[in-house]
Amino acid sequence: MHNTAFQALGLNFLYASYDIEPSGLKDAVHDMKKLGFAGFNVTLPHKETIIPLLDELDFESKSVGAVNTVTIQKGRLIGYNTDVYGALKSLEPHRQAIEEKKVLVLGSGGASRAVLYALKKYFKPPEIVIAARSQGKANSLAAFLKIENATVIDYSLATSSSKQYSLIVNATPVGMFPKSEASPLSDTFQFVSHQIVFDLIYRPLETTLLKRAKAARAKIIRGLEMFIHQGAKAFEIWTGERMPVEEVRKALEEKLVS
Repeated sequence: MHNTAFQALGLNFLYASYDIEPSGLKDAVHDMKKLGFAGFNVTLPHKETIIPLLDELDFESKSVGAVNTVTIQKGRLIGYNTDVYGALKSLEPHRQAIEEKKVLVLGSGGASRAVLYALKKYFKPPEIVIAARSQGKANSLAAFLKIENATVIDYSLATSSSKQYSLIVNATPVGMFPKSEASPLSDTFQFVSHQIVFDLIYRPLETTLLKRAKAARAKIIRGLEMFIHQGAKAFEIWTGERMPVEEVRKALEEKLVS
């Protein structure tokens, strides 16, 4: 994604990935700062543990309690959460439908934080239902994010058919490559055409969940949308330039299909 964008704009940057064990996070951050990195992304399991190592947080990363993007400016480490922007941009075309009925979010882990926050702040649906295996964790997350209209249910209860949701979001890893045949909702769950189904997984490009929703004529949002938009925001933070999104989208689709 980022190297495609750097090349398209003729920018002298390189994006590379590194596996960092939790015990080595502090040293890794110190080394990137010392070596003159412009910035970096962090993913699980570092999105929360990175926070004490930073000098400053933007409003949304502070509100969400997680950071996925860091920029290094004059030796200062500033944290952002561009996942919120990614969720917002992905859901924005469906604003009216989301605002009318309750929504269902599957999962209460790190992936659900940004989506839940974006729903609460930017869309304000009448009720947000969180289906989780750990109801205690889901209740704690809803309290931290100050979602006053949240209802937490056991994950198993989300597998029955329901027409009451305008939006269903999969924020679990169920259905991710290589276990692409799996689905977070059982085969008995019946989608309806007025629903929007958003799966945060982007590999495969179209998950089993999305295929089933599409077959029922529900609107679908691929995880690639959030992936690209959160990346575009990070790109802008690091470089000050706008990412050539359509060129990046084409490159990613070709890569993820292969």
